[in-house]
Amino acid sequence: MKKIIFLTIILGTVITFSNCKKEEKTTPEKPKTANISITLRKLATETGSVNCNGLSVELHSNALYNSKVKNTTSGGSATLGTASFLTVANGKYYLMAWKDMDASSSYTAGDLFGFVETPVLIDGVAKSYTIDMYILKN
Repeated sequence: MKKIIFLTIILGTVITFSNCKKEEKTTPEKPKTANISITLRKLATETGSVNCNGLSVELHSNALYNSKVKNTTSGGSATLGTASFLTVANGKYYLMAWKDMDASSSYTAGDLFGFVETPVLIDGVAKSYTIDMYILKN
């Protein structure tokens, strides 16, 4: 009788522990990044001396464009510029470009300005955007 009780206890213990899942160790996933390429296009209707070469192209974390996350400068010509950001972390960004012609640090008449109207969602996939540039008027 003692042997049966002993075997029952051992069998019960084996069954109990065989159903336990082993704790799986997981390696945290690295944040995904993506590249962004931007085409800057001065509209044909815009005249003036401001061109798309040397624009400040910026990614911001809010729609007020006052929290710059990344910045780069465009290359190109009077009517067409290009810029790119490498390894942008996943998230929602606001993309804009401008040239501060009078060094006022604010958007004033004569500056070239443009932005993507909706937030840019970075999800690990390369993206490409076109920004139409306008000369700010009074």
